[in-house]
Amino acid sequence: MTVESEDATLIFEGTDKDGASLIRDGDQLRLSGAENGQVTTSGSDGISTSVSVEPGKDYVISLDGGVETPDDGELPFSDVRSSDWFYEPVCYAYDTGIMTGTSATTFAPNLTTTRGMIVAILHRLEGSPSAGM
Repeated sequence: MTVESEDATLIFEGTDKDGASLIRDGDQLRLSGAENGQVTTSGSDGISTSVSVEPGKDYVISLDGGVETPDDGELPFSDVRSSDWFYEPVCYAYDTGIMTGTSATTFAPNLTTTRGMIVAILHRLEGSPSAGM
């Protein structure tokens, strides 16, 4: 995928899982949904920047050639992107400690919730009280 403007050129070479998107917001472009590959920008000043794409990360590319990965609360989950419809609820659940994911790096948003998971969520909602006998 190549995008050119008067001020810069962006080249994305790689793969996407469910479709990569590129959205322009003023003088910035946001790349979401890339699984792996390279993002290379070239500014009108001739300076090029190249960044390796990490799964689950978004990239903000300024039209002057700069590339950054915004800190959107930095979820540790490779299967939750800021462009996903469930991103904000996952951030809330993770930030409040109600849900911690299925591993250190996955949240498994499409997994069916088990009774055990629901019990753990309810327990955490109550402040994780000790089981008094």
